[in-house]
Amino acid sequence: MRDTASLCPICLKKVPAHYDIEGNDVYLKKNCHVHGVFSTVVWRGDLEHWLRFPPWHEDTGSCPDRCGLCASHLQSTCCIEIEVTSRCNLSCAYCFEDGLAKEPSVSELYDLFQKFVSKGMTFLHLSGGEPTMRDDLPDIVDAAVRAGCQYIQLNSNGIRLCEDPPFVNKLAEAGLSFVFM
Repeated sequence: MRDTASLCPICLKKVPAHYDIEGNDVYLKKNCHVHGVFSTVVWRGDLEHWLRFPPWHEDTGSCPDRCGLCASHLQSTCCIEIEVTSRCNLSCAYCFEDGLAKEPSVSELYDLFQKFVSKGMTFLHLSGGEPTMRDDLPDIVDAAVRAGCQYIQLNSNGIRLCEDPPFVNKLAEAGLSFVFM
């Protein structure tokens, strides 16, 4: 449909990407020559509505005069959101997650966290799908703490948190700061 640029979710390098229409859904597909192809749905339903939107990002090479993806940006953020899984224990009709994306390892996530911390971005929001689908989530929280993240928030539907108190204790012991439900 149209070409753009994005970031590899593993190494954060700028990669070529494009939007594709499949049925009534729009997908952002990107290809990192090191980590492979990634695809996620970014729009479901009314394609005419999607097509009315102008491109959000056109990398003209004129950075930093225009919005773009480059290391020279002098912007900051209040929160870094990392999707640790696309799996979920619900099947909400409106959700964009398809459950098919690769899950980064704890080691890959630790390296990613260190990149953000070195830039002073230490409020981390763990999201997905449903992050509690990962049994190693306490290890991910611990990796964020070791990388220097000051606050770690979990975005969760709360189902496993209600059903598995020992898991909640492990998250707390690992250094989880907040739960957003």
